[in-house]
Amino acid sequence: QSGGSVELPTWRMRCWVIAEKRWFERFVLAVIMASTIVMSLEYPSQQELTAEQEEWQNTLETINLCFFTGFCLEALIKLAAYGFGGYFKDNWNRLDFAVVLLGAVDVAVFLVTGAKSSATNVLRLFRVLRPLRLIKRNEGMVVIVNALINCIPMVLSVVGLVALLYVMFAIIGMHMYMGMLYGCAEQSGVGDSPTDSLSNATGDLVNNATGESPGDFNFDISSLNEADCLARGGAWENPNYFSFDDIFSSFKTLFIISTTEGWVTVMEAVMDTPSAMGEPPSLNNSQLGAAIYCCGFIVFGSFFSANLFVGILVSFFGESSGNALLTESQRKWVQLNMLAMQLAPDPVTAPEQPARRACYNISTSHTTELFIGGAIVVNTLLLMLEHFPMDEGFADILNILNTIFLLIFTVECVIKMVGLGLKSYFTVSVWNRLDFSIVAISWVSMAAEGLSAFSGGRALRVFRLLLLLKNTESLRTLLRTLVLSLPPAMNITLLLMLVLFVFGIIGMHLFGGLPL
Repeated sequence: QSGGSVELPTWRMRCWVIAEKRWFERFVLAVIMASTIVMSLEYPSQQELTAEQEEWQNTLETINLCFFTGFCLEALIKLAAYGFGGYFKDNWNRLDFAVVLLGAVDVAVFLVTGAKSSATNVLRLFRVLRPLRLIKRNEGMVVIVNALINCIPMVLSVVGLVALLYVMFAIIGMHMYMGMLYGCAEQSGVGDSPTDSLSNATGDLVNNATGESPGDFNFDISSLNEADCLARGGAWENPNYFSFDDIFSSFKTLFIISTTEGWVTVMEAVMDTPSAMGEPPSLNNSQLGAAIYCCGFIVFGSFFSANLFVGILVSFFGESSGNALLTESQRKWVQLNMLAMQLAPDPVTAPEQPARRACYNISTSHTTELFIGGAIVVNTLLLMLEHFPMDEGFADILNILNTIFLLIFTVECVIKMVGLGLKSYFTVSVWNRLDFSIVAISWVSMAAEGLSAFSGGRALRVFRLLLLLKNTESLRTLLRTLVLSLPPAMNITLLLMLVLFVFGIIGMHLFGGLPL
């Protein structure tokens, strides 16, 4: 304040001390986690519950009341500690307070109308906002959310371009296939496509003029045009889940195509369109232009659009020198590892003893590296030759050859240990530790062959291929890049898991117990 600092009342100071304590945040985090777990144990709102299930649901509702009380106490303590201005200055506190307000409405409606009311079922959906409070408590997810918010201006430009592509293809689809996906079907309705409906419609249509049934004058219902279909008592109908009859239906059909899930059904139906409106489907996939149209939209509306969004994120990530998706501690970890990778290990001097010097020369020889690299490749090829069922003699030959290669790798380890010394062998290079681990696991799996606990031990030998990286600079660079990208990948994975959980809970309450 301009007149100096203002001393808070004692009760507000106590609230401030509590709000700043680390144990308080940990307690709130535990309550949020417990509330999230309880949400996953609830039954869907639409499901009819047995007496036992209803009792369990009521127990969970009581537990939710306790969680709501905890969230209210947290909000009141922070409001008292920071004041309204300080509390609502933080956007995450606004989210927390919104969750508390919605929870208050939820509890009030539950106490008034009961657990089975439609209003309670609707308000129960707002509980999915509770897991979002975890974002504030995880610095990695906060960084990702802030990065996504900063990307919004660039993303909106891509959204505009993608919307333009949708409009162009939707208008083209309307002019080419509007009203062309119809076919003759029974009055009971059509199935997933005109072809399915026509092939299933047998003998129920009647000629309104003569009263004859189709069996009396033998005809194929799929060959009827609109006039004949209606004259015989049929229905001229469109498939019930996609069409190009208007702009909104076109958008929906294009979205189905862009998901690459079920787009083949759409393409086959469009390829069967007749040459004129009112004519029956051709049923021979004769429209090559329809295939080009659908495949073209997949390229531009799906692959191209997805790459544009990825490109925006990569561009933003590059402009921030790779730090936009990292927390401060993760940034320091990456910088430390980059410095460690640039530092060359202290060279190991050749020992003075003749025997150890000979082992040192062999272990550091380029010829030895080429020989061991070739042995690794051949040993991997032998692992690839295994199959089921396998001749017993062939299996014995593979086992003998694998044992020979294991002896070769063991001798290499021993020579390196003698030449470099045990301390230098395990500290100078991580590749030596990996090599020793694989050799040790291979011997253990061979000794315990037949035991289910070590059934995958032999398969671990394939990791010896990683030893080829130490002699290939480009592959080592890729491996280092992969290691350094683990922190941002972990942040993104945590946020995606949270989003999937939220939408999973929403889906359970909206569609759980309903016939699909």
